[in-house]
Amino acid sequence: MRQLLATETESGDTTGGTISQLSQLTLEDWLWSGAILGTAFILALGTRRVVQRLLRNASNPYVGTLLGRLTAFVVFSIGFVYALNRIGVSIAPLLGIFGLLGLALAFAFQDILENFIAGILMSIRKPFESGDQVTTVGFSGVVEDINLRTIDLRTFAGERVFIPNAMVWKEPIVNHTLLGNRRTTLDIGVGYDADLELSTSTLVDAVATVDGVSSEPAPEAFAH
Repeated sequence: MRQLLATETESGDTTGGTISQLSQLTLEDWLWSGAILGTAFILALGTRRVVQRLLRNASNPYVGTLLGRLTAFVVFSIGFVYALNRIGVSIAPLLGIFGLLGLALAFAFQDILENFIAGILMSIRKPFESGDQVTTVGFSGVVEDINLRTIDLRTFAGERVFIPNAMVWKEPIVNHTLLGNRRTTLDIGVGYDADLELSTSTLVDAVATVDGVSSEPAPEAFAH
């Protein structure tokens, strides 16, 4: 009974001390706290706009908006902490709770966060864009869409493949469209009694008439 009573008395004294401390604050303390909070709010808005402008050309339009809001939240949170410290409010227990909660959520949504971060990094680095022909993770095709979780790839067989961003980020990416020109080698058989010189010249003339084939360097054919 004595231990319980002592605990309750100590808790009551702590609460009373906090209330007493707040009641002793001067007008200057409250004004400083409000000024810090207002400055943090203005800086958060400015930071969000700067980040969105820097990332407005990202391949994914949602990246700039999302990172801008996230940066603004971090800036305002820092200002909020300083404002509370100015009036003597201890936020250590609250930070501990949010830290544990964030750690639990990070473990629970590890795959989602990994794909999300990989999507942001690829939107900034831009290894490919929508419409590019790429080969990655064993698939080849045209990039149809890029979002914060998957890459939507349309294969040359007409299939749609949704590849997680984390897999694409960790694997080599071959962009067949990036440099404009691409060399393609085809093996074509002819009869043993065929005229090789006539066959190669006919093949070169036929390839040169195909749309998309570059004249420089000109197509070539070799017999072996």
